[in-house]
Amino acid sequence: MVYYIDKPNGFHLVVTTQEGTTDKAAVLRFQTILAVGQSAAVSVPRATGKAPEQIVLSNAGDHLHITEPTATVATQ
Repeated sequence: MVYYIDKPNGFHLVVTTQEGTTDKAAVLRFQTILAVGQSAAVSVPRATGKAPEQIVLSNAGDHLHITEPTATVATQ
């Protein structure tokens, strides 16, 4: 889940992820402030040999731009 609040100093951004579907699943939370033109990447590791889940969030001035980069294959 991604949400943000537009404030004078930039987008106050919160990303929350959950690994698994049970009530004991790990929950991760990432918070940052993005000024206009700034970006942040959020990467969540996966099993050995699998590329991490990753998104890039950018403050495009009038909206939040979310990019899912092309996955790369990790080697062992």
